[in-house]
Amino acid sequence: MNRHTAPLAIQITPRALAELHAALRRDGISPQTGGMRLAVEGGGCAGLTCRAVVEPEPGDRDRILQLDGARLFLDPRSFIFLFESTLDYQETPPSGFIVKSKHGTNGFCGCPSGKPNS
Repeated sequence: MNRHTAPLAIQITPRALAELHAALRRDGISPQTGGMRLAVEGGGCAGLTCRAVVEPEPGDRDRILQLDGARLFLDPRSFIFLFESTLDYQETPPSGFIVKSKHGTNGFCGCPSGKPNS
């Protein structure tokens, strides 16, 4: 598997997909080359936090997930943590992208910025 393909490892809700497309439009980033980076980092109440930001292109080591016309960029470490999760978007405060794990740790990884790169 090269860096440009990865098996379907993350689901995305219609609400998160719409917000991702809106963020790309807001920042003038083409959905054909750009996407949203999801990066798991240390910190937060559960010991992990997630950063979500739109970027014009993937990094050299990124896994690129194609999801319903959107692209997600994940570094190898984040890919492992986020495997089989669902990306959602909540509009009520604190608004932002959230990751729900199918392993019973819903919300373990909140992506607090309601509008990536804004």
